[in-house]
Amino acid sequence: MICSFQRIATAEVDDSGKPTTGGETDSGELVLSNLQGDHPVASGNLGTDKLVVLHRTNEMISFVGVPAPNGLTTPSGVLITLFLKSGVVMLTNHEMIHALDSKDAPLGFVEIGTCRGLK
Repeated sequence: MICSFQRIATAEVDDSGKPTTGGETDSGELVLSNLQGDHPVASGNLGTDKLVVLHRTNEMISFVGVPAPNGLTTPSGVLITLFLKSGVVMLTNHEMIHALDSKDAPLGFVEIGTCRGLK
């Protein structure tokens, strides 16, 4: 399946340590394959990663990314939920941003999109 995403929200910690949120927008595509298997695969412009199925029903599948060297989820935590009947997909990503001043800061974002079958 090819999934097209639109980022709808971001959350991070500012220099004073306070949580901040924003509506920074971004878009992109992700290819999900081997959806019926134990280890589906996500491929995008940053690489390819195996996914682990957290929950599967007739209506939805939830996956978590398995960090791999040079992969999509390194060093972040990615959760993807695909709603099979509607083709709607939601993705959350949590990662540490490594700043030049050596102050690492957590960053998270939420994306929503739609998926369609490969032609």
